[in-house]
Amino acid sequence: MKPMYSNANNLTVLDQIGAGLGIFLGLGLLAAPFLITPTFMGMFEDFGSLKMLPWVTLLVSRTWFPLVCALPGLALVVAGLTGRGPLFRRRLMITASFFMGLAAFGFYVYGMYAPIFDLAGSVIPQQEKQDDPMPKGEFDSRKAELESYLKKQPYPDVHDFQRYRKFHEAVVAKIRKVLVEPGAKRSFSLSEFVVRRPIKTCPVCPDKKPVVAYLDEDGILYVLFRTLDLHHGGRFGYVFCDGSTRSSLAMEELFLGEGAPGQITSVANHWYIYRAD
Repeated sequence: MKPMYSNANNLTVLDQIGAGLGIFLGLGLLAAPFLITPTFMGMFEDFGSLKMLPWVTLLVSRTWFPLVCALPGLALVVAGLTGRGPLFRRRLMITASFFMGLAAFGFYVYGMYAPIFDLAGSVIPQQEKQDDPMPKGEFDSRKAELESYLKKQPYPDVHDFQRYRKFHEAVVAKIRKVLVEPGAKRSFSLSEFVVRRPIKTCPVCPDKKPVVAYLDEDGILYVLFRTLDLHHGGRFGYVFCDGSTRSSLAMEELFLGEGAPGQITSVANHWYIYRAD
């Protein structure tokens, strides 16, 4: 007596293609923690602390996550190919396997690229663009307005720093690759960091470069950020210090020609807020 349901002979070419794609996606997920994740995590480590990565990136970077997502889909496609039962049920298993694998792999790719998407919104390479010079009368008028406005403004707070922290850390990561000789000091112009926020050309000193970096003789990196964002007006900013403590001589060199900073307050590990009083 012939069995009521045959094996793979009843599956069409389209069914077998779907099964092949499901297997391909499942195997891709199995290989991802060993072939893809280490490359991305190494790149993110160069940007700064891995603790600042989005939760979705931390989730998909776990070795167990792609494996857990891959195994149910592979089990379904194997059952659909080798199992005995109604053809409709087997096709449903193969279809479910394909869409499960596609969704899981898409989520994994999104998780890996999430920090890059965030970074792209803050720092974008662009060619040098010169700002038009400001007439002296307008310069004096705007300077007076800015001085009056700044006297009424509070210091920037922790919330403001956290809002732009990824941008600042990305700038520091880039400066590390450029400033390598102890004792070197360099100012960076906006042509090197095109930003929507928080750095713009200061209305009082439009030609002044907003980022200053100094590598002291001990190889400790200091970076000064002049910000012009909402209440900052180019008078408030942030300082990054790679060391456990700030050297007074290094800080003096960093602010040389910038005016003495006012109160400097720690806002995070290696990060400080200052106000040029």
